[in-house]
Amino acid sequence: MYLYGSFVYKNIEDAILLFQEKLSRIAPISQERGLLLQINV
Repeated sequence: MYLYGSFVYKNIEDAILLFQEKLSRIAPISQERGLLLQINV
């Protein structure tokens, strides 16, 4: 399981999707930038 904030996800895809959703709300970014952020986090 993966920890994301105070939530627990049974698979990394759920965490990545939520991460992308939060980022898209903060500021629109390209998919390439999103992938780089995912790898670095």
